[in-house]
Amino acid sequence: MHKAAFIASGLFMLAGPVIAADLPIKAVRPAEPFSLWQIEIGARYWYSIGRTAYDLHTSGARSSPVISRLDYHNMSTHSGEVFFRIDSPMKFFVKGYGGFGGITGGTMNDEDFPPFFNGPYTKTESRTRGFLGYANLDVGYSFYESHPVNAEPRLRLGAFVGYHYRAELADAWGCRQTVTGGQICEGAGALAGNVKVITERDSLHTVRAGAVADLWFTPALKLTVDAAYTYSDVRAFDTHYFTFGTEPSRGYGHGFQLETVMSYAVTPNANVGIGARYWHTGINDFTEPASGAAGQAQTYQVDRYGTFIQSSFRF
Repeated sequence: MHKAAFIASGLFMLAGPVIAADLPIKAVRPAEPFSLWQIEIGARYWYSIGRTAYDLHTSGARSSPVISRLDYHNMSTHSGEVFFRIDSPMKFFVKGYGGFGGITGGTMNDEDFPPFFNGPYTKTESRTRGFLGYANLDVGYSFYESHPVNAEPRLRLGAFVGYHYRAELADAWGCRQTVTGGQICEGAGALAGNVKVITERDSLHTVRAGAVADLWFTPALKLTVDAAYTYSDVRAFDTHYFTFGTEPSRGYGHGFQLETVMSYAVTPNANVGIGARYWHTGINDFTEPASGAAGQAQTYQVDRYGTFIQSSFRF
């Protein structure tokens, strides 16, 4: 009796692993590295549309009437840029980008208003070409990150401060009158498109503070949203080749910068993505210096928005 029981228990112990091997086992996602540095570097192509516009008032007061208006708009620009992000084990991160591109098309309208302008209302049109250069560097901290077990989505939130620089040059070519009765560049006085009439050269030194959110819908599919408040020191040089030459202006103003990217990891290390970006700066105390006077007040606005594609490598 005891011998039969011993043999039966031995057979059960031998059969147990075989039975267990046939049972389904739930897959568990491996734990992600928690204390490793993460580095991502990549490149982008950005197609954007730019606008730079400002009103010149009759005196140093913004409440004074507008005497002239310059509006560079629909400036299509093709840019290439590189970008990076470094995350430390302590949740601090550094990110940035830099790029350069060409302004290949656009329109500049130059308006003058009576009775301050010596003549009737006039509005001329010119074509624009030029260049765009920019760079950005942010330092931040990821203050929240969810770690669901074998589940998505996963969320990471961070805050940052940074510096942004932008330089833009737009040349206006040719000149023709667009309103009846205007006395500048009308009829036989119109200038051909190979004649440079005005150059606008602007630079923006900007401090920014904002937040960034990363949302993983799956381990491969990620949405990133970056938003920042900006404060800019803007310096502009407006050159009219056939009239008064170069006049400098300077002002300080508020704005914002928005960016969103949807990226997909085609391999554990290689990513591709598509995104959109919008920059805005507005200045109400822009001033053109004048010798022996308070200067001429201006209201200034610069915008740029567009879409981009990117690829990156993470290690």
